[in-house]
Order: sequence, then structure tokens, then C-alpha cells
Amino acid sequence: MTAKPERSSMSLEDYFHLQESDPVNRYEFIDGQVTQVPCEAQNHTTISVNLARILQNALSGRPCLVFDMHTRIRLNRSCYVYADLAVSCHSQDRGWVTTLHAPCLVGEIISPETATRDRNEKFIGYRDHASIQEYLLISADHPQIEVFRREGKNSWSYIIYHERDTVDLLRLMVHFPVSDLYKNVFFPIHK
Repeated sequence: MTAKPERSSMSLEDYFHLQESDPVNRYEFIDGQVTQVPCEAQNHTTISVNLARILQNALSGRPCLVFDMHTRIRLNRSCYVYADLAVSCHSQDRGWVTTLHAPCLVGEIISPETATRDRNEKFIGYRDHASIQEYLLISADHPQIEVFRREGKNSWSYIIYHERDTVDLLRLMVHFPVSDLYKNVFFPIHK
């Protein structure tokens, strides 16, 4: 990801008009503030495709759908965001949808440019959305996955998985090696 996204204020109606008039770019709306979502780097794209494949294979035959970064999530009346990946098992999110209302899992692939927003503003929205049970923060710079899991109304557990670990997504009953997520991902050599 390159430049830091610019923010501007606008009404929800203007936000929807902007999104419809500019289908090439994605914009998030949080409490009247609109931010353009930056373009993805190669590692980001590879990780996203790998995670979608892992989840689609694991959820095959179940009433759950995996959505990519082009599907908007409605967190509340004043908050619309795009996650890098989401899973919904709710009938409301089946069929031709452009906005999810009841995802159970949300994943963000973080880089230095997006980490603060993903850890703070977006996580607050995800935490407050009752259907979201697990939130993944996936590093694009090194093999690490952070999983936040809802334990109660205002309680979340936190676990970090590293290269040789197996990720446990308990709410979906999905397990996979961290190394599978990072197949064909190349990290910069730090000197």
C-alpha cells in the first residue's frame, strides 16, 4: 500500500453517490468521514487469495459464503467499511449482495499504512457489531496472524499465531497451518 488515504466529510447520501459514480475505487464511511481505500500490494493480494481458498474449501457444503475486498460491510447506520475478507453464514447475506449485514468473521491484511486504522477505528466497529465473532489481523510483512475472538458481549480473547502454528477459527470450526496462508508470499530482506 502506498500513500496514506485522504479523508473528507460528507453525508451518507453523498457517500453512496460517490461510491456509485466511482466504481473503480472503494471508499469507507465512518461517522461522516470518507476515506479512499488504498490499492493492494502483491503480498496483500496473494494472502487474500490464499485465505479465501482455505476458507472456501473448509466451508464447502455449509451455508457460509466467503466475500472478498469488494463487498461492503454495514456496521451501523453511520459506518460502512470494506474488509479484505469476510465470511457470513446468515441468510440475509446470500444471493447478489453488495453490502453484508451479518458477517461472522472479518479479516484485514495489515501493512504499516493500514495497521492503525485496522486496529483502532475499524476494530471498534467490528467489536460493536453483534454478528462478528472473530476478527483476523494478518501481517503482509511477516508470517503472523492475530485472532480476536468474541467471548461475551464486551469480552474478546486474543491470540497470535506464527509461522509454524495452526490457526484455530473456533466459531467456524476451521483450522489451517499459518504456512498455507503465506504460500507464494515473499518478504523483504531486512538488513
